[in-house]
Amino acid sequence: MSKKLQINTLSEQIVEKIKFDILLGELKEGERILEHRLAEDFGVSRIPVREALKALASENYITILPFKGAIVKAVELPEIEEILNIHIALLDLIYEKVKNNYTKEDFDKAEKMLALNEKTTDFRSFMSYTWYFAAAMYAPSKLHHAIEIIKEIYQLIARATGLLQKFLDQGNYSHASNRDFLNLCKEGRYEEAFQSRKNHLIEVRNNLMIALKKLHSEKKAAIA
Repeated sequence: MSKKLQINTLSEQIVEKIKFDILLGELKEGERILEHRLAEDFGVSRIPVREALKALASENYITILPFKGAIVKAVELPEIEEILNIHIALLDLIYEKVKNNYTKEDFDKAEKMLALNEKTTDFRSFMSYTWYFAAAMYAPSKLHHAIEIIKEIYQLIARATGLLQKFLDQGNYSHASNRDFLNLCKEGRYEEAFQSRKNHLIEVRNNLMIALKKLHSEKKAAIA
């Protein structure tokens, strides 16, 4: 029992390390991730490494190919557009379940996450607190499966944002949008709040699509 717990703990540590290496661009798309190298780096057997790679493949960070092993997966234009459209569509469902159900405790939790998000200058922490804020605002809907889907969407968007930072506006738009969303909900203006949330996600989608096109154009120019 204790051995299994230890493997899970090591596996999770490896998953987090690889995720943020990919997120911050230290591991590039198409790059191989070697099992034996990870095992050496972490001082572990290959068992937790394999568990970690399976988890990363299930979250679309890597692809595991026969005879080649683990490869960092590319971020594709259609994938980004599709998953953000799914998030936007799920907001209607969450809105119907969450309106009028917020408590002071819900708002306090969201406020705490937003305050941390507004203070941090670290990209990794910024993306984490952005998700924690969203999770706090969506949790009163009790739509656990929908929230899990949105969590996976945030993970992919975090990766895309990290990859595309040089093509994106580095302003504080996300802070302002989250603050507006929270304040409108506190005032009981739920329909307006969720519409503003949709508008924000549409803008995020459009900005990421433009940035991805720029990245692809840059790659084509480099090859030419």
